Amino acid sequence: MNETELVVKENMVVKLTYILTADGEHLGRCNPDPIEYIHGHDQVIPGFENKVAGMKVGGMSIFLVKPQDAYGYREEDATIVIPKTEYPADLPQVLGMELQMINEDGEELPAWLTDISDDEITIDFNHPLAGKILEFEVEILGLRPATQDEIENGAIQNSDL
Repeated sequence: MNETELVVKENMVVKLTYILTADGEHLGRCNPDPIEYIHGHDQVIPGFENKVAGMKVGGMSIFLVKPQDAYGYREEDATIVIPKTEYPADLPQVLGMELQMINEDGEELPAWLTDISDDEITIDFNHPLAGKILEFEVEILGLRPATQDEIENGAIQNSDL
């Protein structure tokens, strides 16, 4: 099958580039390196995956993804404030830095440093894009069927797009 006849659907390796904006603020782009993922395997946010389904190589689209289809809504009680003395001395204190925290059940939870004062550090378990409507400008650069190994392992093994 010719690449131009392929469409984004489950078990396809998708190579694309995008520009991301939220609340009118330009948040970035994946250039110069495009991203690749296996469609239908929860490797990108659900709203993004739904919007690119059916697109072809060379296809471009601008679309919005609502919070419930991206990183959810902000939960105001999902922050903690700790004394700086309780923060590990070997970890940098950089505003916006992502941390991997371990809860009582031993599960890893992502968190971000959102405030640093002289005495305290605020750690937020909300994703920085939680509660935001995301605008994507996407271009599909390549498509191919995923191999059985890629489908089973959830990882692209040959980036030949």
